[in-house]
Amino acid sequence: IKKPETDSRYLFLTASDLPGSNTIHILGRPFPLMAAERTAFPREIIMALFAPDYESAEIMRRELKIETEKAENPAVETAELPSALEYGWGEFTPQEDGEKKYRTAETEFRLRHIAEPSLRNYTVTAWMDNANLHIEAPCEWMELVRSAVSEATGYPRKNIHVHPARYASKHDEYLTAPAVLAALAATAAIKTGLPTEIRDTAVFSRPGIEVKRSTLTDEEGKPLSETVSMSIDMGAYPIMPEEYQRQAMAGLIPPYPLKEFKATVSVKTSERYPASFAGSLGYSEALASTEFHISRLAEEASMTPYQYRLSME
Repeated sequence: IKKPETDSRYLFLTASDLPGSNTIHILGRPFPLMAAERTAFPREIIMALFAPDYESAEIMRRELKIETEKAENPAVETAELPSALEYGWGEFTPQEDGEKKYRTAETEFRLRHIAEPSLRNYTVTAWMDNANLHIEAPCEWMELVRSAVSEATGYPRKNIHVHPARYASKHDEYLTAPAVLAALAATAAIKTGLPTEIRDTAVFSRPGIEVKRSTLTDEEGKPLSETVSMSIDMGAYPIMPEEYQRQAMAGLIPPYPLKEFKATVSVKTSERYPASFAGSLGYSEALASTEFHISRLAEEASMTPYQYRLSME
């Protein structure tokens, strides 16, 4: 990164400029404020620029020279991922005497990982008031904002006051991102002693989902045994993966009786934007995959989904 020549009205912040830690913790899991040497996902912050006004900041941004190269190894570590969650019951062994005939119904249900900027910009403001540090931000998680500011600046939590700004969030866009911006704005306010604000575009981010399900039925279409696996791509830094697994598992359990059922829910990371909850912690997506599979079973039994459900009662 090559910075242009500036005067005291401008402030550049990189990971090494933070007085505290560049890593905040979301329910115990590390989350970097800015990329230090290499980025882990698209749109990751590498530098924050503060200027007297937004027009000056934009002009100065255009004069920055940034050179990048593709890293051979991913920046995301997978050591802290939870183990796959397993659940099931029973055991069923198909008879091989020729009298019984079985069918297999299989489905694959996928939802792609989404990280799309919305049409809404939001602003986070920080200012000092004697020994108190004030933050105004559109935030769904006020305590996370306070914690992030404290970790990044080293400022005592008791002296950090968070004022929630009005917002509308359909997909949890303001769950974690405002905490990152608040930490940067607070650092600038402490360094300059002036009220500081930072602006960004809200991002709608949803995990990638893949569910594979296979059901063994008798010749009349009655389910006997079923196996299902669900893989969740939570992006570069997973947020609450264990809870996501538990709620997803609840949505995978079918409403029809089975002699044998085995399910597995696993979480993986990728070089994608960290996924937020998007209004769900996995249950809705898993339930949608179950309903999709019921439609497949109904088709195999030459019934409508409604008729098939009645036949299972």
